[in-house]
Amino acid sequence: MRNGDFSGVIGGQVGTDSLGRPEFANEIYDPLTSRPNPAHPGEYLRDPFSDNTIPTDRLSPAALAIINKYYPLPNLAVPEGTLPNYEFTGNTSTASDSFGLRIDHNIGANDSVFLRFSRTNQHVDNPEDFSTYTHELTNFAQEGEAAYTHIFDPRTILEFHAGYTYSNWLWGDTPAGLSFIDQINFANAVPPRNGIALGPEVSLSNGYGGFSQFAALGGPIDGPDLHLDLTKVIGNHTLSAGYLYYHIRSNTNGAMGRQISRKQQRPKMLCPDRRATALRAFY
Repeated sequence: MRNGDFSGVIGGQVGTDSLGRPEFANEIYDPLTSRPNPAHPGEYLRDPFSDNTIPTDRLSPAALAIINKYYPLPNLAVPEGTLPNYEFTGNTSTASDSFGLRIDHNIGANDSVFLRFSRTNQHVDNPEDFSTYTHELTNFAQEGEAAYTHIFDPRTILEFHAGYTYSNWLWGDTPAGLSFIDQINFANAVPPRNGIALGPEVSLSNGYGGFSQFAALGGPIDGPDLHLDLTKVIGNHTLSAGYLYYHIRSNTNGAMGRQISRKQQRPKMLCPDRRATALRAFY
């Protein structure tokens, strides 16, 4: 099927056309032979491809590149045209590291400071319908804080905190990559954004499944914060006064690559072979 040969999926006769020619299930017609139907004005006729095979010089190079990149060869011993004909074991993997560091120092009997830094980095890969790409989640964050405390007397305390937070996360599919979208001339339709080169997103019907190209960026988000707090105990009461300042800078974005949209039926992990439909879809 990757070479345009769909002779193995042609079905039984389902009728005849206005010229009396037999029509078969899953028959593919040549659009270049379209012509007015003399028996039915306003309608058109097409001739089927010989042996239900599209000539290789008529296949789209972009479609072939997409098929070779995303659609693996069948690995189940079933007759041609039988679904499913491919399966694989998909694993969810998580790579995560985090650490924190804090240093406390007493300057004197009434003064103390501390410094704190923490960092976390997580990457999760989830399987998609094919083994050729995954759905990814990357979550990165780090924080820093400095604090000073002064005790005026046992009932009066002054605290000052200064902090900074940075976070960045990415949720989406494995990008097709710049070299690939240049190869299929897709970069002009959906240029890379924030260094992420998405390819076309394909959805198919009738039990066939496509693949996704989506990315959502949650960041970078960063900003400083300042806290000044004065606490005073008077008798049975505690009085507090403070000042808070923070500033948040946020850059969030999302992108999706699309080329074909048809009625979609979500495939199962035992993935059917989409090559025949894909070739016709990109014809």
